[in-house]
Amino acid sequence: MLRSLDIRNYRNLRHLTIGKLGRVNLLVGKNNTGKTSVLEAIYVWANYGRFQTIYEILETRDGTFESTSEDPQLRAQALLASLFTNRVSRTKEDSAQITTDRNGIKSQLTLSLRLMEPAPSEVEITPTRKLLFFEVDSDADHNIIQPYHILDAKTRSDFSFLQPRDIKTQFIRSNEINTVNVGHLYDEIATTDWEEEVIYALRIIDPRVSKLNFRTDIVSNKRYPIVRLEDSNQQLPLRSMGDGINRILAIILAMVNCENGYLLIDEFENGLHYSVQEKLWEVIFSLAERLNIQVFATTHSLDCVDAFSAVLNAGSLPPDSGTMIRLENYEDNIVATVYDADDIQATTRVQVDPR
Repeated sequence: MLRSLDIRNYRNLRHLTIGKLGRVNLLVGKNNTGKTSVLEAIYVWANYGRFQTIYEILETRDGTFESTSEDPQLRAQALLASLFTNRVSRTKEDSAQITTDRNGIKSQLTLSLRLMEPAPSEVEITPTRKLLFFEVDSDADHNIIQPYHILDAKTRSDFSFLQPRDIKTQFIRSNEINTVNVGHLYDEIATTDWEEEVIYALRIIDPRVSKLNFRTDIVSNKRYPIVRLEDSNQQLPLRSMGDGINRILAIILAMVNCENGYLLIDEFENGLHYSVQEKLWEVIFSLAERLNIQVFATTHSLDCVDAFSAVLNAGSLPPDSGTMIRLENYEDNIVATVYDADDIQATTRVQVDPR
């Protein structure tokens, strides 16, 4: 479990230090204070900076450059520059560092964008031009690649980085439910005891849910979840039951598939009525303890903070079970304030908005 986190020069996080982390961590703060960037940094670190993780982040938040009218190297450089605080220009070098304390063991990951002289064998092809390299240096590996071939749509499929990633780290994003991935996660736990845990969580929204399965659409060939209700033999597409129950499905399937890993949830409250959030936090705290998962979630919702605080202060959890981390922009630098269970309860009790 991560005990502390230090992020330098990643996105808008010039130098962020979070000195204390719990098993379940809730990040709050105004827009553009780096909440999602913290999740991304943990995701990159947990996946050892592998380029498929970088590509996934760029594709999700920044889009990819598919145009063939611009030089591919300059296109890749402009896209990758968005990962760094100073948004490096076409000539500047820069790097980002993510440092963690994992149960007393320090670990550091460095990402760099480099313009380097070509190898002698390449001089005839590019006689005067420096080449762009993306460098990843971690405890597990050291890689230097030329990224523009991978980011180009015409050559991307030639690279093995597109193979499925390790599912021990799951990232539930704010505005999407990936039905293909959810179907895969369900396959991993189908017919096991964890399937009942998923159905139990779905009952937070509708207590009548008794069975869960997946079907494949004959037109689109995409898989989608279906459920059966106790008072009916009819099978209903889960998507017909609203965003909340589908959001819960994605979160809990992710949890039961990342034992001894990390779960990242962006904008926890999306699709969830305030009345169900406390019960969902109870399930998350329970599964996190049983499966040894560390959870990081973001929110803009005071209802979410209240629900988190209610579960954390119910008296049944260990003292380090949860923390709330408020991110603020102070003189163009993002700083963190850490709240433990008592602090959160005190701020919400006197109606001070800790966001």
